[in-house]
Formats: sequence, C-alpha cells, structure tokens
Amino acid sequence: MELSNHAAEQYRNRLENVSNSWMVATVTTLDKHARDVMANIGTEAETNIRETCSHVFESLGDTLKSACGSLPIIQARKAKDAHA
Repeated sequence: MELSNHAAEQYRNRLENVSNSWMVATVTTLDKHARDVMANIGTEAETNIRETCSHVFESLGDTLKSACGSLPIIQARKAKDAHA
C-alpha cells in the first residue's frame, strides 16, 4: 500500500510541475500580448491626438486670420498699401 501511495505522490508532483510550466508559459504569452496591445493603443492615441491638435490649431489660425483681417487698423493698412 505504501508503494502505491508513493507512486501516487510522485505522479501528483509530476502533474504539478507540468501544470506550473504551462501556467508560466501562459502568463508569459498573455503578458507579451497585453504589452503589444497597450503599445498599439498608445501609438494610435498619440497619432489621434497629434491629428486633432493639428486641426484645432489650423482652425484657430484661420479664425485669428479672419478676425484680424476685419479690424479697422488692418483694413486701414491694407488700403494704405493698395494706394502706395
């Protein structure tokens, strides 16, 4: 009986070792995948923020340009330059 208990204990230990190896491999794979996904999310977010800021500043520039063009002093300078 003691021999079968010993064999069962050895078998259980081997199963534990295999299970632990698979667990480490799985966690390593999931970690790499998660890091890749996070890197892609970061890159996409950075690209989107850059594009959005570019559009905002372009619109802001156009708005300032048109607003400044309608100021009386700017209109007077344009008229003066046209007559010169």
